[in-house]
Amino acid sequence: MKLPNRFVYKDADFVYDVAPGGEGRPTRFDQLLQSKWDEAMTSGHFWYKLDKLDTRMLAGKYGFVAQLNTKRANERRKPQHVTSVCMPFDGSIFNFTKLKEEEMLFSLKNANKVDNSEKEAEHWVVINVSPVEYCNSLLVPRLYSCLPQVLTPESVHLAIDTVLLSSSPNFRLGFNSLGGHASVNHHHFHLYYLQHRLYIETARVNHLWSECYEIVDYPAKGF
Repeated sequence: MKLPNRFVYKDADFVYDVAPGGEGRPTRFDQLLQSKWDEAMTSGHFWYKLDKLDTRMLAGKYGFVAQLNTKRANERRKPQHVTSVCMPFDGSIFNFTKLKEEEMLFSLKNANKVDNSEKEAEHWVVINVSPVEYCNSLLVPRLYSCLPQVLTPESVHLAIDTVLLSSSPNFRLGFNSLGGHASVNHHHFHLYYLQHRLYIETARVNHLWSECYEIVDYPAKGF
């Protein structure tokens, strides 16, 4: 059976309660992501097969997770030359509009929002051809709008939506900027499943206002 290429969700699909010690029943989003990603891996659309990774929890207060992934070190797309964390999009070099059709898993749309239905407004989940973990994919906000790798309020909202669509405590979503090891200057987030608890999940916070908190017990500052 051919899987859908568009995932339409409503606010009612959001999962707010996730048990840290176990797996909840997979949501429609989890099922689609895993099925499409497994299909792409079986079909050979990645640059290498993701084997079981040698993983260690580093000693110390924060217990950082370290993984040995030699294939990614040797078989990844060459990072683009970066001179600033804010650089204009350059359509003449590699970007996600140049992906092969089989590298594009599905688009995302919130049915509760009145969005522009044009192609430029479509958010996409695409494979990371050099995966770091199971289901490692890229969430590309407004893919055909050709946005640079800079966070926007809309993209942060989309990222939060995407996290809430999964019932798995292992589902992760992250952003790295230009100068922070992002290899492509085309707006994207990384997402994948990591079966290890992270210190930041329970790090101390200070309440600022409303539902905004400041992380106070972690090497990197954040909210």
